[in-house]
Amino acid sequence: MLRDVMKSIALLHGRPLRTAGAVISGLLLAASFPPLGCYGFAWFALVPLILAIRHTSRKDAFQLGLLSGLVFWIPSLAWLSRLAFTGAPIILGFGAWILLATYCALYHAAFATVVSQWLRQDTTENWLRNIAVTIAMPFLWIGLEYVRSGLCTGFPWNTMAISQYMNAPICQVAEFGGVYAVSAVLVLFNAGIAMTILSFRGVPIGARYRAHPELMVALLVTAAALSFGLRSILHFTPPENTIRITAIQPNVEQTKKWSWEWEKEEQIYNTLIRLTEMSIAAGSELVVWPETSMPYSAMRDPVCRAVIKYLMTNDVPLIVGSIDTRPAGPEGQVFNSTMLFEPGAELPRVYDKRHLIPFGEYVPFGRIFPFLEKLAPLGWSCTPGNAQVIFSTRSRPDVPFACLLCFEDTIAPLSREAVQLGARLLINQTNDAWFDKSSGSRQHMAHCVFRCIENRVPALRATNTGITCAIDSRGRIIDQLTDPETGSLMEGFLSLSLSVPRANMPLTFYTKHGDLLAIPAALFAALSLIIVLYRRPAPPAS
Repeated sequence: MLRDVMKSIALLHGRPLRTAGAVISGLLLAASFPPLGCYGFAWFALVPLILAIRHTSRKDAFQLGLLSGLVFWIPSLAWLSRLAFTGAPIILGFGAWILLATYCALYHAAFATVVSQWLRQDTTENWLRNIAVTIAMPFLWIGLEYVRSGLCTGFPWNTMAISQYMNAPICQVAEFGGVYAVSAVLVLFNAGIAMTILSFRGVPIGARYRAHPELMVALLVTAAALSFGLRSILHFTPPENTIRITAIQPNVEQTKKWSWEWEKEEQIYNTLIRLTEMSIAAGSELVVWPETSMPYSAMRDPVCRAVIKYLMTNDVPLIVGSIDTRPAGPEGQVFNSTMLFEPGAELPRVYDKRHLIPFGEYVPFGRIFPFLEKLAPLGWSCTPGNAQVIFSTRSRPDVPFACLLCFEDTIAPLSREAVQLGARLLINQTNDAWFDKSSGSRQHMAHCVFRCIENRVPALRATNTGITCAIDSRGRIIDQLTDPETGSLMEGFLSLSLSVPRANMPLTFYTKHGDLLAIPAALFAALSLIIVLYRRPAPPAS
């Protein structure tokens, strides 16, 4: 009887500590990403959660993992709430924030549920099992990340690796396994620390100075990744092939962007013309406007066409982000497009955005349930494009490039496909004005860093408001448009000479083979979850 009472007291005492561990893990993860960006926290953020779920039931582990995920995702996705103030329905802004955060937190819950069952047995003496569990944890984590990135329409936002976008040396392994390789190193390091701490439990003080192979494995892999990254950066020589390129940032507020008032539209046109002419005077060979930079279709609206025609007299090619309408059926179709206008060319080359944002650019099941269309922020649903387009200008055919619209730079396969098809420069045109000056802009930019490393090509980002910048093939931000006095975002243009690889550059392992690391990990995660859910729980260690 006394023994049962003591166990009950221990459980009551342990529950607050376990809860605190889950909360601390969530807070450390949230602090690793912008706006705080303390990326060093990610190296041990999962340790409190792993310690908290040891010797717990599947139900308790699920709840602790869900709590940790919510504490991470709710502040990390808080920028979504800005939609309620920039033109979207209030229910969409706040609803998308909370629902999406909850959905993402379920993956943390799945991780905790599986790992808790692996840790039901003591990990003190069996060093082989310790190593196996340490190695299994990163495969489980990146497998779940891969599923989240692709399931339904996919949400590849803020994988563990993204927290390290300013830590260039560790990010270089993305050349082999994409963001998942970087996430794996981070989680392996966390697992090595956690398993080493757990192996101390029940061991006499005099016997604790023994080898900890689980920690050695984590340290060796991390050291190897850092060594490769440092060599990659230190031995990097920028290609001699350069292009003078400009990104325009008109800095138009979202509430004014689609006002349908001529006075505000005229202001947008004047701003684009003025900034473009200033950049051309600075010697630009190619000018890039952001996503949906013109109030109407650049091809079909007479005012937009007149603006483009006027600017073509400067003999400099222009990339324009624009909504485009085309006849198809009784209602026609709307595309989110980018268009390359060149002097002397009758028609532009056009790329239509392929990966549309649910409830942003289209409403799922909107055709079946027309009342859902009222939730569309723009008032209509777009049609997805069906093919990648590799652009080049007549004056610079040696610089083939691909355009990624809005959040398409978060979708790694799109950039990989573009480089396989010959692109040697990625151009991300986006409009982050939907999220004002929130952390969403910097989180968005962080994903583009990895597209450059994965494929070893540079990128230029042209934003309406957001972070207009240039990134080299090592993922380093080499120039950024900011106010020199306040450092804040501003109206203006970023003009620079950007080094671009030649057409015969060697393709990276990731460009050639894609997610060879993540796909088996996803299968492993699915199998592990099935086994844990349908097998009788392992008895806890005594």
